[in-house]
Amino acid sequence: MAAAGADVGAQWPLVAGPLILLALATAALFRMGEPGPGPERWARQAARIPHALERLTGLPGWAMAVVGLGLFAPVLSVVGFYTDVAWHIQFGRDKTLWTVPHIMIVAGLALILVSATAGIVFATVTGARTGFRWGRWQVPWSMLPLAAFGTAAFVGFPLDDWWHASYGVDVTLWSPTHLLLVGGGGLSTISLWMTMREAGVPRGGGFWPRSLHWLLAGATLVRLSTFQCEFDLGAPQFQQLFHPVIITLAAGTGLVGARVVLGRGGALVMAIGFILLRGTIALLAGPALGYIVPRFPLYLASALAVELAAAWAGTARRGRLALAAGAGMATFGLAGEWWWSQLWGRHPWGADLLPEVLGVTALAAVGASALGVVAGAAAGGEPVRLPGLATAGAVAAILVALAIPSPRTGADLAGDVTLDRQDDGRLATVTVDLDRPEAADGANWFEAFSWQGGGAVQARMQPAGDGRFTSERPVPVAGDWKTIVRLHRGTILAGLPVYLPADPEIGAPAIPAGNGHRSFVPDTDLLLREAKSGPPTTRLVVYTVITAASASSLWLLALAARRIRGAPRRQRERPPASAGRAVTA
Repeated sequence: MAAAGADVGAQWPLVAGPLILLALATAALFRMGEPGPGPERWARQAARIPHALERLTGLPGWAMAVVGLGLFAPVLSVVGFYTDVAWHIQFGRDKTLWTVPHIMIVAGLALILVSATAGIVFATVTGARTGFRWGRWQVPWSMLPLAAFGTAAFVGFPLDDWWHASYGVDVTLWSPTHLLLVGGGGLSTISLWMTMREAGVPRGGGFWPRSLHWLLAGATLVRLSTFQCEFDLGAPQFQQLFHPVIITLAAGTGLVGARVVLGRGGALVMAIGFILLRGTIALLAGPALGYIVPRFPLYLASALAVELAAAWAGTARRGRLALAAGAGMATFGLAGEWWWSQLWGRHPWGADLLPEVLGVTALAAVGASALGVVAGAAAGGEPVRLPGLATAGAVAAILVALAIPSPRTGADLAGDVTLDRQDDGRLATVTVDLDRPEAADGANWFEAFSWQGGGAVQARMQPAGDGRFTSERPVPVAGDWKTIVRLHRGTILAGLPVYLPADPEIGAPAIPAGNGHRSFVPDTDLLLREAKSGPPTTRLVVYTVITAASASSLWLLALAARRIRGAPRRQRERPPASAGRAVTA
């Protein structure tokens, strides 16, 4: 496991390889394409790439460039994102800002902005009849939200560095700046669907249209699922109830949206594409690079539920579709993920989660399905046909579903720790005699957890009678490792320190490994040991940027959807490859 942190040089091909391939593909397209007409040399030469793409695919070249770059972006950013979070869990603080995972994230997010810029340039030089004129440039409507989401995600990176400098390094995904990075990148794929619609790309009927729609479907669900990263990597800091809720939110928004855009089978196509892409990411992060393997939900049961709901309710009555799909995902879909968590979940869902999870996931499923209807209609350039009040109700349902699992409390609990040392004292089996054994009854998880020593180790605390619990295997208690016992039941998320090394950089004293009586403290006091109080200015600026970025991006998304939907049919027809100067739509 330590090799992943030591052999950083071996990881550079992950960045260089894809970028070299992209450069070679761009050069090949430039060579294949024909110069366009017009007096300006740069415009004539720039037209080579979209003309080559149009020759290859039979589809508008400006749109194919946007979608190609937009689909290439997750290759870097999502792999970089998962390896970066895994890095912090396995090794702790970065020694430099420009690590391999960080560069992959920045390059992937930058490609979103590059794709929007390329769309404007190529639409201009090929005379695409869509969008609007802005000076000399022809701007397709779908480039507005794409550029907005890309800018929000890209700006999130320097803000994230500032946030950590102000408040310390954390091991949590759900910091405000992380949500800006993930949200901006995730929602950018909706703009790519809109690009396809604006360019008049059919949903089927040929290899390229079908392949692009299928790739977009899988990439969209991959993006939406990145919010589950903490659970995927085995270091969640919130209630387990959050896990089925955020899986359901991704399923409702993505699968229902795909069903609206792609028609029959669209939800299943998205789920299968997701499994293939996330399986590849798991292989890259785990066996190839030595990081924690990021596990993932299956979505197949939810996809089948959406398909059955659409077959029964139809897609014309969008409210009825949202209710039927939500009901199917909150029952059949939830059952499928429950089964899958037992096979491959890092924290399998237990029976004690069942009473509460049904109601909360029902709220999340119906709310997300309604948003999926809206997103699918917007992406497909079709009328939403869902009242504004219903949409507002869907957002409210989602907020309530997210609020219910939010409380986190400590525990008035202590225990006697006994270590059975092995391997010259580097490993130990942990035994805890709880002063209140009933506190562990029906626990969502009760485990010894070790991290930041070159890997991550989970060992369930197994009952040994009379309030005694023993780790199922030895865990590290020496070197750079940090080891605690974690207990989660209901709102309680508490940790008992077993071994924590001294950390002079943050002024934290060592907690030596040894036998004795110790108290549980709030879980985050141990997991976020590097956190510190900082100036309120950082929070004010970050939250202001997030609010402004979210509002402007969603407004531009709604504007582009309305304009594309209301555009004359001729604007969505493929212009001839020899089109000259741009025409105002």
